[in-house]
Amino acid sequence: MGSKDGRHFAVMCAATGVALGLSAGPAWGSGWPVSLQPPSAAEAHAGAAPGAPGAPAAACTSATSATVKVTWSEVADASTYSVYEATSAATGPYSLAASGVVATSWTSGALSTGDYWFEVAALEGSNWQGANSTATGESTVTNLGLVQICAQT
Repeated sequence: MGSKDGRHFAVMCAATGVALGLSAGPAWGSGWPVSLQPPSAAEAHAGAAPGAPGAPAAACTSATSATVKVTWSEVADASTYSVYEATSAATGPYSLAASGVVATSWTSGALSTGDYWFEVAALEGSNWQGANSTATGESTVTNLGLVQICAQT
């Protein structure tokens, strides 16, 4: 809705319910402040997304365990990390294995027989996620009768 002089506008995004208040400065095209209006629950953030975690690695917790510990380098300003796993190739597809991880390592639960690759993403706040890391090396869980063997390839 515009004001009488046409310089003040309120825009509502129906898909998200986010209301933006826009008003022109003294001259058109200058000083367009943007603010979130109630009842918006959006997260305002200025700056770049967090970087991708570096040096991701995966290691079996033991040769006779079906669990894998994933480690990575800390990302500045990251509040949590999400860990993703793929079971068909290092290129994916990836699905979320864990979220809200506050340390720079995570250990899986018992894995089924198969091959696994992991990627990690840093989050700043609850919705500001950076790019995924590169994939870890392959971890393979093999079932040998009553014993499962975990190996890195």
